[in-house]
Amino acid sequence: MKTVRGSIFLGMVFVMFTSSAGADVFPFKDGRYVTDPSLCLLSEEQAVSAYGDLLGAKVRVFKGNTISDLYELDCSVSRVSHKNKEIRFKARCEAEGETEVIEGRYGYISSTAFSFRGKVFNKCTSETPRAEPSQAYNGQCQWTKGIWESKPWGDPSPIVVHRFEFTERSVTSGPIKISELRNGIVAWTSEGEFACSNGASICYLLVRDKAGGLIKTAFEDVESSNSEHYRVFPALRQISYNHGGLLVKWRNNFSPENDERPLPSNVYLLTGCK
Repeated sequence: MKTVRGSIFLGMVFVMFTSSAGADVFPFKDGRYVTDPSLCLLSEEQAVSAYGDLLGAKVRVFKGNTISDLYELDCSVSRVSHKNKEIRFKARCEAEGETEVIEGRYGYISSTAFSFRGKVFNKCTSETPRAEPSQAYNGQCQWTKGIWESKPWGDPSPIVVHRFEFTERSVTSGPIKISELRNGIVAWTSEGEFACSNGASICYLLVRDKAGGLIKTAFEDVESSNSEHYRVFPALRQISYNHGGLLVKWRNNFSPENDERPLPSNVYLLTGCK
């Protein structure tokens, strides 16, 4: 047996441990593993264009006895051991024109998931949905049953769409939900309320910022010349930014990046009816 001192090589952590003989293949299924499900839908070129050297912290690709990160890291594995939910391995890696023999570890979760540096990497699947441009809904729909979506943006990075909907059928006040979808997958949701006055009706949206403070803005519905219906929240995105972003619940293994401020859109198209 031998002891290997710790080192760091392109985002992979290598710790002191005693190695033992094992298989030369990881106990994970071949494929792309990501910390952010939206990365499943990007080609290799799109991922490199959108994230560059940050891919080392977001992506691993397993194929037989090789590991890569879609960017500069390319490793050939010669030894793998699996003990107590920990995968330890030895590999010869090339990156930025340099070659190094390394020993490292991953936390075993399942044959399609592992942990590394406090983040969970999940295997991409062929069923991952792809975002499509929002299409206008032209049928009849009660006011509180509509599904409203913003114009997609972000290509070639994850395509982002914001969705607004009432969660109950009250006409004058009640709960609402705003969601952010990244390539068709819900990344976060924010809950709030709406309230409409009597008489010359004015409707307000009330949501919370990250600190729990109140964000209040009026909104109105407008119809375009080609009969498309829009719900408009003037300056909601800008106000939310000044408040540090919305108070949200992160979903589907998404998490905030550094000082990310969750921000909604200002204009939503009626795209469906519950």
